[in-house]
Amino acid sequence: MIWALLCLAIAAVFGFVWPQKKAHKDTAPVRYFILRWFHALVWLLLAVGLAIRGLTGSGLGNPVALAALPVYLVFLGALLAPKQPKGQT
Repeated sequence: MIWALLCLAIAAVFGFVWPQKKAHKDTAPVRYFILRWFHALVWLLLAVGLAIRGLTGSGLGNPVALAALPVYLVFLGALLAPKQPKGQT
């Protein structure tokens, strides 16, 4: 449960600290949403997975924790993608 609380604290931090320089005014709404919330969601999923595992003692939290991986990959893709010129999709 200590690890779950630590992950929850990190999720709270990333709820306030996020890559604002990558989210320009002309950023697509989907990319903006991903940059704003997905890193915090990764840590939240890890916290929930660890909490389920800690409370139940079984591996029921593993799929929740593993769901953090594709969310993180989407976040990295949005973070590292080049900025689209205005007017292009």
